[in-house]
This record gives sequence, structure tokens and C-alpha cells, in this order.
Amino acid sequence: MSGRVEAGASVDTWHLHLSGDLEHGLDADDLGVALAVTTGDGRVVSTNAALRDLLGDRYPDGPDALAGLLLAAGVAEPRTRLAASLVAAQDLVLCRGGATRTVRLISNTLPEGRVLHLVHDLHDADANRERQAELQSLIAHDLRSPLAVIQGYAGLLATGQPGPLNATQSEFLSGIDLKIVEVTRLLDDFLDLSRLEAGALQLQPEAVPLAELASRICEEQRRCAESRGISMSAHVEPEDLELTADPLRLKQVVENLVGNAVKYNGDGGWVRVEIAIVGGDVRIQVVDGGPGMDAKELAAVFEPFQRGTAGRGVSGSGLGLAVVQRLVALHGGSIAATSRPGDGTTFEVRLPRRRDTAPANR
Repeated sequence: MSGRVEAGASVDTWHLHLSGDLEHGLDADDLGVALAVTTGDGRVVSTNAALRDLLGDRYPDGPDALAGLLLAAGVAEPRTRLAASLVAAQDLVLCRGGATRTVRLISNTLPEGRVLHLVHDLHDADANRERQAELQSLIAHDLRSPLAVIQGYAGLLATGQPGPLNATQSEFLSGIDLKIVEVTRLLDDFLDLSRLEAGALQLQPEAVPLAELASRICEEQRRCAESRGISMSAHVEPEDLELTADPLRLKQVVENLVGNAVKYNGDGGWVRVEIAIVGGDVRIQVVDGGPGMDAKELAAVFEPFQRGTAGRGVSGSGLGLAVVQRLVALHGGSIAATSRPGDGTTFEVRLPRRRDTAPANR
């Protein structure tokens, strides 16, 4: 079992990896995370080199090293904290050499009453996420550039200027153009998800007229819907309702939900967009009469690369709803889905009606 634990892993995942590594006799110094093991009363039994490097000379190795870290961070009764018997996480400010950095202390029980403590450097994690986002941005850009060239040549051929095309050749070019659009959308979703995960995507909030937004999105989807006999409707109450949000990203959220409702619907189905004020929130509902989802599909609906049975044979990346969920959270809102097989699906977005209009990122 590998001792490397990626930044952002859940507490349970960290515990499983490290407990297994230690039980199999792997040297704690070989593990890629700072850790310590204490007795039930909070006395340090062992630490590894990564922890000692992180703590530095100010917190020398020994029975009170980790307690000293907590005490320096202002934690009352550090021994009691170290003896925590349940999974717990606490962010601490570590002062060293005149500089400060934030670390996360995560604790969980081990066999025989001992407690495993992981000290995760959040500064390093943020830097890694930023580097990852930059790399993924470069990859997406390098892939998008040749796609744009291919699309340009395909468009030129479609005009007939280089020479006339027969029906079969025109059909092939249409297929090429469609696939380029799909791959470009996949790259956009991939890049958005990467930026969101790294906290590198910024919002530019302004007042967004919601009736206009809903009408424009439905109109853009209408041609595809009507080709399959799917009816569409939108209702906004009150009609002049506005929401302070990033207009581009809010459109991306609603557009994705409406697009999915059309794409995964049955022929002759229906899609309805309803927007209203509920308490201090704006509620956006996208409801469809499609095939619906079972409980297992519903539980994973916002996970990246997850596609339900209704999506078989339908083009898509499986990233759209993961991006939507994170964009909604970035706006300070929430999203939920309800569905039953054969009874359609409802996606409900709740966004605070009023919020700080300064650019936001997370």
C-alpha cells in the first residue's frame, strides 16, 4: 500500500491509508505526510521526519512536541485535544521564523487506544492546487488551439470554396463539426472544474434580470427540443425579479440544467423552468417529465464523470453537473436533485438574493 496521501483526501481515507501502512510495518518516515501517534492521555509516542521538519527547532521532538504546537497555536488544554477519541479536524496557525502558516490537525483512533494525528500543511496544499490548475489550463489551451484550426478548415470546406461537396461529404463535415463542439465543451468543463477545485475562478457579480435569462436559455434550447416534440416553458415571479450574481456563470448553471433536461428527456416530453422568491433566497427549479433516476444514480449525480442509464447513447462529458454544483456553492447557494424512475427529475438551486457585489473567489 502506498503511503502517499493526496491533499484534499477525506479524513477516513487518510486514516485507512496510514493505519494500513503502519500496521504493515512501513517506516513512518517513508510516508508523505507529517504525523504523530499519541497515547490515550495525549503523550506523544512517535513522530516522523516530515512532522519534525514542519515543527522546526521551536517544537523539539519529545513527549510534549505536539502539545507544544497546540499550545503555541492558542489551543487550551492541548493534551485533552491530543487524546481526542473521535475523528476531529482543527486549523491552527503555526509561527516560525517570523512567518505564519496554517496547518490542519486531523486525529483519529488507532487500535489499542492510541490516536493518529496528521498535520497537513495547507500552504503547500494551496500551492499544489494552484500549480495543478495552471498545468491543466495549459493542457486545455494546447488542445483547444488545434481544435480551432480543424474547425476552421472544416468550415472552409463546408462553404464549397475549395471545391463542391457531395451529400456524403457534407454529412461527414457536419459530423466533424459536431464532435469538435463536444470536445471543446469537454475541455471547457474540465478547465472550469479545475479552476473551481483550485479556488482560482473569480466571480464578477452584477444584477441579473432572471426573466430575460430564462427566456434566452429556453429559446436557445427550443430548436433541439422541438425536433423531438419536447415542450418548454418558463415562469418567473415576479417578472422583474433580479439576482446579484455573475451573469456568465449563472447562465452556465441554468443552461446546463435546462440542456440536460432536454437531452435526457423522452420524445414528446416537457421541460419547465420556474423561478421565484422563497424567504431570502431565489429558487430556480428545472423540472422535466423524463425517465428519472433511481436512488443510486441520484446519490452520484453531482460526482465528476458520473452518467446515469438515461445518458447511454447521449453525448456528454459527465462533468457538467459537478461544475454546476461548485458554481452554485461559489455563489453562496445550494443545489439539490429529486427524482424517481419514470417520474422525471427536478433540480432546485437556491441562491441568496442579496450578497456582496465585490468579486469573489474560493
